[in-house]
Amino acid sequence: MNRKLQGLATREKILDAAELAFSAYGTEHTSLEDVARAALVTRGAIYGHFDDKAALLDALLKRAALPLDPFMVPVLENCDSPLERLRQDLQTRLHTVLCEGTTRRLYRILLARPMNNTIASAETLDEAGQIAQARIATALRAAQDMGEISEDIDSRHEASMIHALLTGYFRRSLLRAAESRPREQAAEVVHHALVPLHSHSVVR
Repeated sequence: MNRKLQGLATREKILDAAELAFSAYGTEHTSLEDVARAALVTRGAIYGHFDDKAALLDALLKRAALPLDPFMVPVLENCDSPLERLRQDLQTRLHTVLCEGTTRRLYRILLARPMNNTIASAETLDEAGQIAQARIATALRAAQDMGEISEDIDSRHEASMIHALLTGYFRRSLLRAAESRPREQAAEVVHHALVPLHSHSVVR
């Protein structure tokens, strides 16, 4: 293995070890020495790739290409049923963060205090939440345009409520073990989040 490939392999090994250590013990209580020990490399090897702990954390998020908010649904284009598409997108995202794995671990790290301000400030996280809510509201307006839900619905208010319910459930789930039935649980939670819309459904 040439030197460049060896360096890339070492970098990935460091990131893998940091992800597990930061998630399990918290960034505050995990030193770069701890990460080096877990990765079976020297601390100097870590500094060869990352300036400090914040840079290491930032690299973890960039490697996974995670949005700062887990419920950042995509912008809808040419969709026959915006409401059903929103349901599917939210279920997929909630299912992913309820399962034990990289995505759940990284959001646990990101949302933990006090180190998350080295990755993203509270204001930045709040802004990401506002964008996620706006995306949900856009999907609801598209559903109104398609006649799936009543035009009387305040899409911004409903989007705020949906986002708050899903975010609250996910954050609470981080305090427990991963769900044993994440797909079914995600479907149930999203169903409850969208139930108020059904009382305003358009009668065809």
